[in-house]
Amino acid sequence: MNGMLKAMNHPDGLNAPNLPAGLSGPVAPNELYDLNGLIVHIFWVLRKMTFKGWEDIRQNKSRHSFYWVHEGEGTFRTTESFRVRKGTLAYLPPGLEMSMRSSDESPLVMTMVYFDCSSCGYEDGRWSPAPLEKLDLPFLQPFEGDRALRMDQLFEALCRDWIPTRPGGELPSKGHLLAILEYGHRKASPDRSPDSGMQKLQAIKAELEEHFSEGLHIRELARKHAVSPSYLRKMFARCCGMGPKAYLERIRNEHAIRYLSYSDIPLKSIAEACGYNDEFQFSKSFKKMNGCAPSVFRANMRKSDRPV
Repeated sequence: MNGMLKAMNHPDGLNAPNLPAGLSGPVAPNELYDLNGLIVHIFWVLRKMTFKGWEDIRQNKSRHSFYWVHEGEGTFRTTESFRVRKGTLAYLPPGLEMSMRSSDESPLVMTMVYFDCSSCGYEDGRWSPAPLEKLDLPFLQPFEGDRALRMDQLFEALCRDWIPTRPGGELPSKGHLLAILEYGHRKASPDRSPDSGMQKLQAIKAELEEHFSEGLHIRELARKHAVSPSYLRKMFARCCGMGPKAYLERIRNEHAIRYLSYSDIPLKSIAEACGYNDEFQFSKSFKKMNGCAPSVFRANMRKSDRPV
């Protein structure tokens, strides 16, 4: 290998490298495809135990590939060379050539997944699949601690449960792969230092998304995560296009829309389930965001006899 060997940082050094130079076009940002609409097809899953002096190349380049390093160390080379080790996830989009080599001291143990994916929208009873040429993932991601354990368990389960010869035998592995994709997107961040503002933003976003039904207060969340409310608002505005309060209101509104569309639960109970103080506050917020009162929205949905 040449002198352009780059060490993967675990976890406090340079950022994980993005896709190597030479690929045409930028990686599409998350906004260009909905993670909730991803669908996958798995062509091949292989648990690979290498040996001292092992070398190989990426054989299948027409679809997407994941390489997860369970154990060992080695080198992945594209236009440059990178050291990889336990806890490294490599994502290769279609067309990217790569060669691999195990270290003599600690040969690589990997799971390799060859797959295709599309973003499939759904509206008014119609599906609209769109194949994805690239995913918004870096070429290499280092995982540490509980994050590495979680990813390792997902790849172990994917490999174990992939039984394509059995009717329905691919479904469990597709679920594991979707979980891997979600986890990889959720954790991918250009700033991986333990006390980074981006990590705190992600933690606060997760808290809003998972505990929207509770009486959350932005100042308390900021204090809990050791950031000032003004800094938190700036981070949200930069990364989400809105402040944390508006982000929470949007989450609550989306859940309220589903309650109104798919259930006969009373408005008072919906207000409570979505984190509003009372039915009046819920109705006022809903009308502001959707242009009509919750009761009118529900009536219109019943007339149309279709989900939003």
